[in-house]
Amino acid sequence: KLRNIMVPMGTKRVVIDTITPLSQAVDKTYKYRRSLYETIEFFKENGITSIIISEGDGVEKHVCDGVISLRNYEEVNGEFRKQMLISKMLATNFPVAWYPITISERGFSVRPFL
Repeated sequence: KLRNIMVPMGTKRVVIDTITPLSQAVDKTYKYRRSLYETIEFFKENGITSIIISEGDGVEKHVCDGVISLRNYEEVNGEFRKQMLISKMLATNFPVAWYPITISERGFSVRPFL
């Protein structure tokens, strides 16, 4: 179905927010994994950049080329901060660590550790 819509439109980017209901609707984990893998392969074959959002720690991390986690954490003074972890990024070499981030009306920025 995606092929019939996205290819004629010349789609370059897609965001799936969230894929979690699909994982719950499929009765077997291997069926979900296969379906997700085939969808990601379709995107790759057609040069479509995809962001797939998951609300858990499921099979997605094993099928996707990159895994980015976001979290809020409470500092000692009770203030909440946002952090990002890149735990997987195919064909890159980077330090795996939680990085402070800022999300504002101007966009998303990763702050370096000081």
